[in-house]
Amino acid sequence: MKKSKLVFLSPDILVNINEAASALGLTELQFTLSPDEGFVVNKLDAAKAAHLKILLMPSDFESYSVPDNRVVCIDMDSLTTVVGRLKRLKEPIEIVIADNEMIFANLGKPRREFTINLLSPAEQSKELMSDFPTKVVVDVDEMNEQVKDLNGIAAHAVVQVVDGLLTVQGEGEKGKVSIQTSLTELGLVKSYEGPNARAMYAMGYLFEAFKFLKQNKFETVKLCFTDDKPITLTTELGEGEIRILIAPRVERR
Repeated sequence: MKKSKLVFLSPDILVNINEAASALGLTELQFTLSPDEGFVVNKLDAAKAAHLKILLMPSDFESYSVPDNRVVCIDMDSLTTVVGRLKRLKEPIEIVIADNEMIFANLGKPRREFTINLLSPAEQSKELMSDFPTKVVVDVDEMNEQVKDLNGIAAHAVVQVVDGLLTVQGEGEKGKVSIQTSLTELGLVKSYEGPNARAMYAMGYLFEAFKFLKQNKFETVKLCFTDDKPITLTTELGEGEIRILIAPRVERR
């Protein structure tokens, strides 16, 4: 198989990819490379309760040479170690993917080169439904604070849009928390469309997802959901996107 070569202008996007996968607890990062359609991560977590999709277009790379379609799988612990060493350099990063290995190197002096052995790819995750009718674009910093308000008290979070309000609430053995925000309040909500909706999600996944978005300095994220269905958190990454899907929990009413 011919080698593929990718060059990132800086480590930032590579850091975003690594930290998004880490936020969902993935132990392997599996992605597809295509000459025309770019770089695509499409992976369920081990519990099948969350799904990560990352799309990067060829134009998101300083250089993108992919002769054939291929699926690549690497160990997350190894990737995290390599990304941690390269991100501090703030230099362009070259990635070469050969038959059995993935080579990372900075394009600076001294040149540091790290080689990770490839794993056998698993069966590709199916594309999950994600275009839900209720869409709310929120400020990441403000929404992260609301999720943190629930964390430690609530085991699950109910996200609800009704009567012009976005409500985030939850309860557990220690107590309960409820936060209501007007859909016309510009501090949190940037835009809104769609019908009333309500669904419940595991607190841990929401907390880790917003922690990732906050730490990586994303400004806004689009929430898409509907009654008792998954929620997606989508934000732009270059010309592509990062989309995190979290499965709903059954709510007893």
